[in-house]
Amino acid sequence: MIDLNERFSEKRNFFNRLIFVYVFFGVLFLYLIYKTFSLQISSYSDYELASLENKTREFLVQPRRGIIYDRNGEIIVNNKPSYNMILDPENVNDINELIFEINKFVNLSDTEIKNINNIFPNKKKLNREVVLKRNLTTEEIAKFEVRNYRFPDIQIAERYSRQNLYPYLFSHSIGYVGNLGEEKLEEILLSQNLKSNETIFTYSNGFLKGKTGIEYIYDDKLRGLFGKKIYEVDASGRLLQEK
Repeated sequence: MIDLNERFSEKRNFFNRLIFVYVFFGVLFLYLIYKTFSLQISSYSDYELASLENKTREFLVQPRRGIIYDRNGEIIVNNKPSYNMILDPENVNDINELIFEINKFVNLSDTEIKNINNIFPNKKKLNREVVLKRNLTTEEIAKFEVRNYRFPDIQIAERYSRQNLYPYLFSHSIGYVGNLGEEKLEEILLSQNLKSNETIFTYSNGFLKGKTGIEYIYDDKLRGLFGKKIYEVDASGRLLQEK
């Protein structure tokens, strides 16, 4: 009689454990079904958006400031083109050797060389352009152009600066532009529903703001609106191509 009770108890315990195992794996299976449904269906758009944000990066494009005319339609202030020497660092292994070669026909100051060496490693890692020299003269441009076949990773890129065509007559009333502070930049971008981001500059001096005179009074209208460019990036943030 005792043996029968023990066997019955053992069977009951075994049955209870079996029920527990079934329930455990059942719950686990339902959880996997739920996560699969969440990933593939209910939250698909959210994950797709996050994936695209990780795959692409948005750049701001600096607008060109407006031209100032007099009442007769004559230009008083214009955007004067200047030219920078720009390096695509992706295929450059020895920046010092490149600097040495460039320095043979275009003089790079110690400050410029120091700055290039400081920014080059990170720019190369992220495949961002490196400015070797700003505001090239026509002579420097000509010296480079006859040798450009030797430097496939370097180009001359056009940038702008503000030019008052009548500096001795209207300089006080026209005013001048200067660099834009970080706080003011955030305010400007917020007014355009934009976030602070990497910027493709149109002007050699970076972000500009009217400081005095007409440049200051009509700064909002003269400044224009920032544009956007989207680039495909890899997991490390390195630029691949424009979308």
